[in-house]
Amino acid sequence: MREPGWFEAAFSTIEARPDSADAAPLPAPLAALVTALDALVDEGALPADERSGAEWPCWSAVHGFARLALHGPLRALPAADVWAAAERTVDAVITGLLA
Repeated sequence: MREPGWFEAAFSTIEARPDSADAAPLPAPLAALVTALDALVDEGALPADERSGAEWPCWSAVHGFARLALHGPLRALPAADVWAAAERTVDAVITGLLA
């Protein structure tokens, strides 16, 4: 939120994918998400058969939210309201993922 240019630069040209045979390293945030999802499987919170591709709805929700907050209708809201909506977005994704 404080550095929208970094967001644009960091995430507009990502080509590495966790499921790719390419050895390109994943960006740190995506790598952290993949690790967290794998840990949920290891802990039994996320069924292994639902793990494949789970990063994409998570990634899409967070990045879609960021676009709305940086360039869309949420940009006019007070910062506290934006952060509350961000937390609600993440909570909804987690709830849906683990349902």
